Amino acid sequence: MSEAISGLFWLRDPRLAPLALGPWPAWAWSLDGTRIFFANLTGAAIFGAETPAALAACRFEGSDVAAQVVRLAATLPEDGASRFERLRGFGAGLERTLTCRCARTQLSDGTDAILIAATEQAGPDLSLAERVAYLLAETEAPVAAFAPDGTLIEATADAQAHLAGARTLAALGAEALAADADSHAEGNTVAGRLTLDRVGAVLFATFGAAPAPAGRRQPLRFVWQIDADGRFTLDSEEFATLTGAHAVLGLAWTELSETLRLDPDGEITRALATRDTFSGITIGWPVDGDGAPLAVEISGLPVFDRERRFRGYRGFGICRDLARLNELAERAAMRPPAPAAPMQSTEPAPAAPTLDASPDYRDPAATTAEETEPAPSDTARAIGPVLDRLPVGILIYRLNELIYANRLFLRWTGYASVSALARAGGIESLLIGSGSVEPGEAPFTITSSQGESVPVAGHLFSVPWEGDKAFALITTPVASAPTPTEPPVESAALADAQAEIAELRAITDMVDDAIVVLDGELHITSANRRAAALFGGDPLVGAPFASLFAPASCDSALAQIAKLNEGGAGNAIEVIGRGREGTEIPLAMTVGRLGTDRLGIVLRDLSLARKHETELVAARLRAERQSVAKSEFLAKVSHEIRNPLNAIIGFSELMMEERFGAIGNDRYRQYLKDIHSSGGHIMSLVNDLLDLSKIETGRLELAFAGVALNDLIEQCVALMQPQANRDGIILRTSLSPRLPDVIADARSLRQIVLNLVTSSIKLTGAGGQVIVSTARAENGALILRVRDTGAGMSAQELADALEPLQQVSSRSGGSGIGLPLAKALAEANGASLRIESNRGSGTLIEVMFPRERVVG
Repeated sequence: MSEAISGLFWLRDPRLAPLALGPWPAWAWSLDGTRIFFANLTGAAIFGAETPAALAACRFEGSDVAAQVVRLAATLPEDGASRFERLRGFGAGLERTLTCRCARTQLSDGTDAILIAATEQAGPDLSLAERVAYLLAETEAPVAAFAPDGTLIEATADAQAHLAGARTLAALGAEALAADADSHAEGNTVAGRLTLDRVGAVLFATFGAAPAPAGRRQPLRFVWQIDADGRFTLDSEEFATLTGAHAVLGLAWTELSETLRLDPDGEITRALATRDTFSGITIGWPVDGDGAPLAVEISGLPVFDRERRFRGYRGFGICRDLARLNELAERAAMRPPAPAAPMQSTEPAPAAPTLDASPDYRDPAATTAEETEPAPSDTARAIGPVLDRLPVGILIYRLNELIYANRLFLRWTGYASVSALARAGGIESLLIGSGSVEPGEAPFTITSSQGESVPVAGHLFSVPWEGDKAFALITTPVASAPTPTEPPVESAALADAQAEIAELRAITDMVDDAIVVLDGELHITSANRRAAALFGGDPLVGAPFASLFAPASCDSALAQIAKLNEGGAGNAIEVIGRGREGTEIPLAMTVGRLGTDRLGIVLRDLSLARKHETELVAARLRAERQSVAKSEFLAKVSHEIRNPLNAIIGFSELMMEERFGAIGNDRYRQYLKDIHSSGGHIMSLVNDLLDLSKIETGRLELAFAGVALNDLIEQCVALMQPQANRDGIILRTSLSPRLPDVIADARSLRQIVLNLVTSSIKLTGAGGQVIVSTARAENGALILRVRDTGAGMSAQELADALEPLQQVSSRSGGSGIGLPLAKALAEANGASLRIESNRGSGTLIEVMFPRERVVG
């Protein structure tokens, strides 16, 4: 894939990087609105894209979303200044708009784009790990992402090779490097050259060349065997070289054990005498020229031939002392090689299907659950549905790694999954006390999860598996002659398969999508009930695939199949289907491969969706017309009111000052003050209504810059101090020192503070207090608090307080717009407003600016 499709490509762009891991959706659109160059995971999920490549393939020609982007491209300032807009169709739900910060920008690759970032929650709630995984999806570079505490979040396939099992930056020796990485750092680690880039709280590590090997990092494992005559051999040149064991190979185990004191407690000798399975017994293997023995854990199974004659033992060993192994390896490298003794006895024991003759075989009883947990491969996922339908039990494994078990094998053994079998001890747990078999067919017993013995006949095959070899154990139960109430195993398996087929067919008939299956010549071999109802007419089975489509869409549908055959992705495309009586049906078509020569086609009827889209567009146009009409009405009313209102306010001021003569009556002077105050109140109401209207229609122009919040609050409190003094209210501040600036529009932020303080003063009686404070939250957010000791508000009054033109109480006065306007202005500045209040306990109002709105 091209680098530009990768989510990591855009982390180099300073405007996109802060948005890449944000929880709220963000996009960079083409100027014509037809493509999305960049989106974070939430933004991509809103438009149904699961990967950056899927997002790059999305097109929006003719959509309402594209039309809004085109409008933004034509009206946004060329200098990159941002503007808040209320946009529809961006994940906020039906009939709702999403407040977004919009700006025209140029991306790091020189492309002109429209940057849209939501200022409120929309789309799915996704974890940080999911957002990081999206950025790394389809990335070929060796990149890993680490959390703030240094633990691994996600890594690409190439990075996994460099990590070599490490799960933290500490394990890589990169803690000091991470501490220096304010934004970027490079240095050497145990995993080679490492580059760290910080995006928010996440560190992205890019690996360079791997370091030279610094010694063994995994335990040493080997396979051993004892033949029918008791002679001991092992199949590991490395173990023999490190310990000097060449000289003792081929000796009888009893002689070897007595001479080297390998089994001082006699545990292994007793097991060999009784032909029992043993596991995890630790012995001390002597080392040439070294008085300290090497601790080795060994396990073994008895081996029998077809006639159940004992042929010896076969098992495996593991040494976990890495420091000692590395020490012995260094010593061995400094001495000349010893002549190699034969590694096999003259009459070797037959191989068992449960133990692979590889030095990397591990003892399942001695490994952790994490080590035995199988990781299903692509091959297993591809052939699993086929193997699940076979009337035989199938287990596929490589060394001690369980790769796959089909449904019937799991049913016979009583395990819920191949993972559960691995945790229970793997292959060894299945054959405890049953011996083993040669490759080919032979009867033996499987021990179920409940400890019951299940007699089976088994075939063991060596099969190619993803560039390596694996073993496939094919089993069928060995049963006595069936009784009238006990059907043959084959009949039971056939009945199971038929029941499963019927179940799957019933499921496909229940879905709302049309499903058809095609053969290699693109003829329909089966179709579900919805397909028959959608297309109707002649029987679908046997008809050519192209007959389902209108002539204009046949080529597109066939081209999608050709793309899949060439290895492309089966993404959904839109086509026109041919329904009953030739009617045209808009469809979304998805193609998938069912095997080597069959294809599955899913066709979704888009008619209802198209109808909903039409209704949504009509509803949006109605809402826009209503919004425009309201704005025009307010503008006209404002214009008509302002001139006479200015005259009333101006003349009342002249008369109050008695410039042209004394009034002569104190009551008239009081009336003039009331006239002047009422005029100012009406003017404030008009201004607030206009501001609220601009915010709702996305036309409020804001100039964002760093604002010293404490300084602004001090200015506002000084302005409101005379009013508080007149009402007998104590107005004071409690401001956190060394508070960083916030990114906000200074004028609207000042209006927020004044409206909140004014509201608190009006709701607080004489002798009460209003306290304005600031604080820094643990997550880096800045909080502005206005607390009063007034009577407080009930839940209903609190709801009324946030509705325009609603009076909270008879003594509150004001326009009833202060709090709703403050809330709208806070959201326009990327902040949130929250109110806590109860009757009799005052009111607390908080405005929180998130970490991304804080400078430093």
